[in-house]
Amino acid sequence: FFAGIPIVNVRYNFFLCWNAIIGWTSGCIVLLFLTTISTILFYRLRFWLYMRYNIHPFEKDECEGEIKEFDVFVSYSSEDPDWAQEVIQQLNQEDYRVFDHERHFILGELIMENMAQAIMKSKRTLCLVSNSFLDSNFCVYEFELAVYMDMIGKKNRTIVVMDHEVDEARMSDDIKMYLKKYTYLKRDCLLFMKRLKYRLP
Repeated sequence: FFAGIPIVNVRYNFFLCWNAIIGWTSGCIVLLFLTTISTILFYRLRFWLYMRYNIHPFEKDECEGEIKEFDVFVSYSSEDPDWAQEVIQQLNQEDYRVFDHERHFILGELIMENMAQAIMKSKRTLCLVSNSFLDSNFCVYEFELAVYMDMIGKKNRTIVVMDHEVDEARMSDDIKMYLKKYTYLKRDCLLFMKRLKYRLP
């Protein structure tokens, strides 16, 4: 390959080639690093972008193209009516179509069937998790069913809001696992309704 070329030129050409490879590789690494940092910062600022410009960077409506009767099914304990109605009222004021079991469960139907229909007819399932919620077999079942449907459909449509001072010892293993894997809202967090709307379709 190098026949007839002086050895000095071979070394010089090899040196230039090696430097070019190092320079090109270093440039790609720097570009990849800057792109990664920019993406991370942009992702962390996504809520601010939503607040400021009403856009959802890196987000999409998972229910796009689907026909759903309701925007959100609110799952809550009958022991927390004031909290639940406060949230439902705020959602109604924002023109969300809310499925409330007090109004929309069909009389005479099996409770489990009503729960399943509530989740399937709604774009999101909003779980208001309190100690009373954790003590209710029906509430826990609604949560587990919503998460199961997410898993089967490869979606993330379950939203959790945690009440004040929830006793972790009362949580099922499924709820503990969910809270470790996914982010959730706290009842008293700053800009609660804005953050909730960010998760809603």
